[in-house]
Amino acid sequence: MGDFTVRLDETFQNIKLIKSYCREEYEISRAKVIIDKFLAIFKKAAYVESAASPIMEILGGLAVAIVIFYGGVQAINGETTSGAFVSFIAALLLAYKPLKALSKLNALMQEGLAASRRLFMMLDVEPESKIDETQAITDLKMYNIKFSNVFFSYKLGQNILNGINIDIKQGQTIALVGGSGVGKTTVLNLLQRLYNVSSGDICIGGININDIRLDVLRKNIAF
Repeated sequence: MGDFTVRLDETFQNIKLIKSYCREEYEISRAKVIIDKFLAIFKKAAYVESAASPIMEILGGLAVAIVIFYGGVQAINGETTSGAFVSFIAALLLAYKPLKALSKLNALMQEGLAASRRLFMMLDVEPESKIDETQAITDLKMYNIKFSNVFFSYKLGQNILNGINIDIKQGQTIALVGGSGVGKTTVLNLLQRLYNVSSGDICIGGININDIRLDVLRKNIAF
């Protein structure tokens, strides 16, 4: 479980790099190896639990038999009444199954709560738009990059980029300079469609990046 948690943490911490280099399938295969090991451990635990349950049933049956024998001897010797003895046995048998189930309740609840917290955190994440294999643009011929009146905000009403315009010719080298938090990294993230612009257009070679297949777009970008 620890290895799986560490692997997930590494993946989520570096999700932008993984997407940038189209390594999703590789990371999925790495996670699958750990999940398979995890599954084998759970199967072993289930086997042990299934083997332990009959043993507990046998021990419980022996305990009931001993109580019946001891109580029967007392009833025969007149040390207790047969009615009291039968009532005790009936109460014991009725209470046995609920008490056995109750002993497992806390462990089951804790497992369920721990699993549900992680599961719902994942389910609440908005999915990235899937790569559309039917999109026509699968090859880029020109690499001019143009940002046209691009606005973007991580939070509603708090723009990081306000109508920026950038025109980079193919082969040209430029530098984005500015203080921390002004949007330099955001520009690169938008270029890779790690986020979608709030408004405006980003084009490569005159083609809007939304019309370029996502894996093709990211394979042509490195940093």
